[in-house]
Parts: sequence; C-alpha cells; structure tokens
Amino acid sequence: MEAVLKSTAGDDNHGLDKDIISWFEEAAETAGSVQNETLRRILEQNYGVEYLKHWLGEDMMNNIASMEGNALESLYTSLVPLVSHADLEPFMQRIADGDTSPLLTQHPLTTLSLRYNFSAVSFFFAQKTNPKLYRSLKNSSFVYGDFVVLEQLMDGKNMCPSLAIVPRLLFRSLHWQQLIDQGLNLFSLHQIFRVVQLQSRSQGFGMYKNLSNVAGFLIRLFFSYPRVYPIREGGRILEFIYSSKRFKTKGGLTAGTATTHYFASEEFKIKQEQTKSFTCSPKEIISCGDYRESTYCHLLLGLFLSDQVEFITSTFAYSVVQAFRTFEDLWGELCTDIRDGTLSTSRITSTKVREAVYDILSPNPSLASRIKASCEELKEGDWFGLIPKLWPNAKYVYSIMTGSMLLYMKKLRHYAGRDLPLVSADYGSTESWIGVNVDPSCPPEDVTFAVIPTFSYFEFIPLYRQKNQEYSTSACTIDDFIEEDPVPLSKVRIGQQYEVVLTTFTGLYRYRLGDVVEVAGFHKGTPKLNFICRRKLILTVNIDKNTEKDLQLVVEKGSQILSKNTTRAELVDFTSHADVEKQPGHYIIYWEIRGEVEDRVLAACCREMDASFMDHGYVVSRKTNCIGPLELCIVEGGTFKQIMDHFIGNGAGFSQFKTPRCTSNEFLLEILSVSTIKKFHSTAYGGA
Repeated sequence: MEAVLKSTAGDDNHGLDKDIISWFEEAAETAGSVQNETLRRILEQNYGVEYLKHWLGEDMMNNIASMEGNALESLYTSLVPLVSHADLEPFMQRIADGDTSPLLTQHPLTTLSLRYNFSAVSFFFAQKTNPKLYRSLKNSSFVYGDFVVLEQLMDGKNMCPSLAIVPRLLFRSLHWQQLIDQGLNLFSLHQIFRVVQLQSRSQGFGMYKNLSNVAGFLIRLFFSYPRVYPIREGGRILEFIYSSKRFKTKGGLTAGTATTHYFASEEFKIKQEQTKSFTCSPKEIISCGDYRESTYCHLLLGLFLSDQVEFITSTFAYSVVQAFRTFEDLWGELCTDIRDGTLSTSRITSTKVREAVYDILSPNPSLASRIKASCEELKEGDWFGLIPKLWPNAKYVYSIMTGSMLLYMKKLRHYAGRDLPLVSADYGSTESWIGVNVDPSCPPEDVTFAVIPTFSYFEFIPLYRQKNQEYSTSACTIDDFIEEDPVPLSKVRIGQQYEVVLTTFTGLYRYRLGDVVEVAGFHKGTPKLNFICRRKLILTVNIDKNTEKDLQLVVEKGSQILSKNTTRAELVDFTSHADVEKQPGHYIIYWEIRGEVEDRVLAACCREMDASFMDHGYVVSRKTNCIGPLELCIVEGGTFKQIMDHFIGNGAGFSQFKTPRCTSNEFLLEILSVSTIKKFHSTAYGGA
C-alpha cells in the first residue's frame, strides 16, 4: 500500500507511476485469464466456508488449486446459483446475531456497513439496541459485501433493509488491507489519468476522447515532458463529506455507513499524508452528525483556506450542488465569521466542532472583503462561475456524476463556469470496486469505466427489452428485461446491455448487483462500461414499463421547455409516483422549481413529458385511455430538502443520500401532497 500511495505524492516517483500503469495495462491485456485467477484466489481464500461447501462440495474445494482456469470457471458457475440479498438473509441474520463461524468468509466479521436505497418504501435500519428505528421495521434482511452494505429494497409493501459485512479487524486485517490496497491502487491510477488529461490540454496535446493506448501515451508523456500535477503537494481539498452515528448490533457488531467507517479510519489519514492533499475540515466537522452544521463549517474553512484549495469533491454531485445552494443564502454570515474570526452561535452548537474550527480560523478582514465583493458580483450573474471565482486555484470538481446524479450536472456546470472540468469518479459499489474512468476529460454524460479484472470475479447477464408485454394491474416494481445466461467478462459484446454479477473476496458468490451497464468498447481486453441505471422498474400502471433512465430522459425533455422559455428558473429536483388508486391510473411527476414560471410554460412541460415516454405499452395505454393523462405537480421551495431531512432524521447518512426518483412511501407522498401549489394535466393524447 505504501508504494501505491507514494506514487502520487511527489516528483521522485515516476517509476512507481509507470509500475501502476504497467500493472493495469497487463491486467487489461489478459483480462480473461486474470479473471480466472481472481476466481481461483477468491475460492482458495474462502476455502471451507459453509456456503461454498454446500454448493461445491468437499471434492471440488480440495481440487481448486489444480484445476485449469476455464474448467474452474465453468464448474463454479454451473454449481453455484445466482443470488440476491434475500438468498443470503439466513447467513446475515446469524452473523448479525453474533455467529463467528466461517459462514461466507474465513475471516471473522465485526463491522456492518449500511447503504440506503432511497426508493424503498422505508428508510431505516434497526436493531433491538435502537428502539426508535426498530418500531419502524417490518422485516429484516441482510446483504453482504466488501466495504459494504446497504441496500434497503422493497418487497411488496415490506421494507427490507440490508447489511453488509466487512472483515474482522476492520482496516487492519490482511484481507482488509488487500481491499484497501485495491482501492488506493484505483485512486492512484485515476490520479494519473486525471493528471495527464488535464496536462495535455494545458500543453496543447489536444483532447483524447478515446484513449486506446493509455499506458503508451502516459509513459511517453512522463519521459518526454516535465510532469506537472494538476494539484500541488500540500494543497487542500474542499470535501463535502459527512459521517453518521454508529451503533452496536445484538451480536456486538459495529454498524454504520461505509463512508462513516472510512472517514474514522487510519486509512483516511494515511491517504491525506501520503498523497500530500489534505481536507479543509478536521474530523470533528466530518463526524458532527448534523449535516447543516457540517456544511456550514466545510464552507467556512474552505473559504478561509480558499487559496490553498486544489479541487472540490463529494461522494455524490448532489452534495456539491446542495452545499453551494446553501452558500447562496449564507455567504453574508460566512464573510462575517471570516472577518471577525468567529463562529455563528446560531449555526454551530456543538462544542467539539466549535473548538476544532477555532483551531484553524482567525480574523482575516481583507479575505472577508474580497469574498464579499466577489459574492456581490456573482449574485448579479446568478452565481455563474462561483467555484473558480472563490477558489481560483481549483483544478476540477470530482464526484459521482452518473445515473441519478445527471440531473444536477446543469447546475454544477453553472457553478463551475466555462472552463473548470467536471471529472466523474470511478465506478464502484459498496460490494466492490468495478472500473476506473480512464478518460477524465470525457463529459459525465458520456463517461466509461474500464473494468479492473483483479478486484472481483465479474459476470454479466445479457438483458433485452421485452417485446410482448403481459397485462399487469400492479404498481409494484416489475422487471422489464428478458435475460440470457450470464457470460464472463471476456465474452461481453459492444452495444449489449448487461446486469453486473459479482463474486468478491468478502463472501459474495454470484451476487446480482442490480446495476444495468452497456459495453461501450474495450481497453485492450477489458470492457469499458457505461452505467445505464439500476435494474428496476419505477413506473408501471398497466402494460407500461418505465425505468429510472426512461423517467430521467422524459424529465430532461420537459426541463428543456423550461429552459427555452425562461432564463432565471431552474428545476431543483423531482420525483414521481404511479397512482393506481384512481381509474384510470396515471403517472404523477413532482417538480420543485426555483424562480418564476408562467403556467402556460409549465403546461407545455407537462405535455412534453407525457409525449416523451417511448415505451410501447405506455403509448398504447395512453391512446386507449387505459392510462390517464400525466399529472405535473409543482411543489413549494424546500420540499425536497424536507424529504432529505426526513431520511437523515431517521438514520440515513447525508453522504449517501439520493432523492428517490419514484416513491410509494405514504409519508413522502403526504409531504408532496401538502407541498403541492400547482397542478397540470397533459393534453398530449387529447386528455383533459
């Protein structure tokens, strides 16, 4: 790990950077055989666990080392079934209750990491040690993974929060060290890609839209031209990161979000020390537990240290946008605190947080005056270019920007101005790292991820949209794909969509991740993936079947009408609901808008969205009035913040918050209903 970390730390480590690229290129070139060996290592490492013995038997487990790679792969996939979280529930329940026998992994487990799927009917994880949350729980199920956990999914009307486990001696065991090394290797690899891409632009080498030979290009650049990292050694990172509270389960396991575990770990400190890039905020701010206080302090110290900030980041793009929207309202108070070297008593109540801030903050009237003047100018321009104006040395914004985060790209680009790059983070889940963004200059909408074949054993289930759809009156999640048998990484095809299947070092065996990806091309022998959506339908009334991706495209169409007719209004956020209580059932889309918009424009947006659903079942059902006109509800300002506060107040972590794109949760629907200030019904098919 030390060698990997040092490769990003200074100017004397060209060889280590070259080693990282060489390692990646070799793995990519022989991805098929590397995958075979990865599977072998996983099975050897977890030799004798109860789950594998049940499916593979003693004889095969004893012969793993001597089996030919393709034969091992074939036998493993024929004997071990595909699974989802529900299949692992009995094992997870035993682990959560304190069973330390080797059920899924040889390494005893002590830590649970929680992940939240906010489209679920409920949003709580509970144990008997947490009565408030326990009362909200109907059913419990568990999911296992690398860093892991968190998937709360709907099963009918029952909530199923899921847990994932990480190895014993979290952040210290040999196996956990391997996972950390993999993550840091990925971090280092991406750092190099970002460096060269940004450098190539500044030195006139042109834009590399398709890096077919990244290693050759990088190595030539390293040895032919001076290496100039886009970030300075010793610089600061403005990180909008947040921890939530941890608690003990019945079996004595520590439970919390994966990000909470990581930010509290030694590895988080090591990453900063070895990469010579330090977060602006001390741990007391990150672990505050109140995201409002944390955000205020992140902004305050980020401004106080603004000349040192090299880039801006958060887990999700939403958090960056949310922070700067907050800044628009609070910049005056922030300037006062910087001028006087004080901290707002109304904003920050935690003694520990205040003490941590005062260790850094001191009066700086000249900086406060400069920021105030900049803010007054930015306000006149609707805050366009806020980031480069206030953080002039920032080189880029780095975050997860794919999937449901694409909605926030327009606003993030507005804050970033014309020239500041938006760099999409690498592709991973709490279950496993998956791929690296080898072309950071690529717009987030078009980014691809080259699969790292050593991180897990990957399979891909070919998916095809159904041609003949059967009638259904249920508004529950229904799958919209026909499947074929899974194929290994080496046999995927360009243009085909797949669901990702993982076999991990930490006890997931042929686990269906639920992510739908499309193969965009290859980097040598490893596929480059576009993330499409999560595999679930979120809107269905009749024979119609629309995914999150379908909904997102429709909302984009509607928001384009909004943009063409007004320059000062913007779509803040949205969600949807399939209403089957009334006949005929219909879709409801809820919009929160910032700024004034004429009713005729909103009516046009509603009509455009209704007409933009391309699903054949929806079009036929609308024409025959089996599905009623789409309804657009405009909610008052702050509604989606209220929804976020509801999630966080009931145990979710702010770092992992995603607005649910569809909901049937009664409490959320009540918030949306009470907050609705205008309604419009589509006339796209001659409706009302």
